[in-house]
Amino acid sequence: MAQNVADNPANRLLLILQQCKTFPPNENCRSAWQQILKTTDEAVLLSRMAKTINLSGEVVDVVKEAFPRHLPPVQKLHNQLCTGFAQQNLNGQWSAFATQITDDSVVAIGFAASLLDEREKFKTVDGQNLTAQRDKLVELRKEVVESNELPEEVRLTITRYLGRLIDSLDEYFITGIFPVLDAANTAIGNLAFDQAYNHALRDTNVGKKVTDKTLVLLSNR
Repeated sequence: MAQNVADNPANRLLLILQQCKTFPPNENCRSAWQQILKTTDEAVLLSRMAKTINLSGEVVDVVKEAFPRHLPPVQKLHNQLCTGFAQQNLNGQWSAFATQITDDSVVAIGFAASLLDEREKFKTVDGQNLTAQRDKLVELRKEVVESNELPEEVRLTITRYLGRLIDSLDEYFITGIFPVLDAANTAIGNLAFDQAYNHALRDTNVGKKVTDKTLVLLSNR
C-alpha cells in the first residue's frame, strides 16, 4: 500500500466535508459548491463534483485494503455522498445535499485519515509550495506564448502541457499528487518522441525553464 499511495485521500475528503458542514441549510447549492470546489466555471464545477465522488471511492478502496474492519462507516459515507449528489438541485438549497452527510460519517472519515497516517508511509506534500509552483507555471505559460525562440507548433505543445500541469495543481485538493506527476511525466516524456520539442526544451532559454519547473514537480514523488 505504501508504494501506491502518495498522499492521504481520506484527509483530502475530510477537509472537503468539513467545508460542506460550514454552510447554512438555506445556502444556494451551486454557490456552496463553487466555494468548496474553488471554481465558478460550470463545466469545471461538475467535473470536480464527479472527482469528489471518485475520491470517496478511492478512500473506500484504501481503507478496504488497509483496515477492512473499519470499512462499513467509510462505505456508508460514500453511499451518502452518492445519494446527496443525486438528490441535490444546484438551483435549490444546500440542505438537499448536506442533510445526507451525517456527522458520524464525517467523524469516521477523520478516524480513517488518522489510521492511514499512522500506518501508511504517506509523502506529505506542501500545499503552499504547490501553490507557489502553480503561480510560476502560469507566468511561464505567458512567457512561452510570447516567446520568439519557439516555433508555433512547439509553442502550442508546451502551452498545452503547462495547462495540464496547472489544472492538476488546481485540483490537487481533490485528486492528490498523482495527476500532477502524470502531467509532469508526460511533459518530459515527450522529449523522446518529438525532435522539435526536444530541441526546444534543451536548447532554448524558455524551454530550459519549462524543464526545470517540471522536474521540480516530479521531485514531489
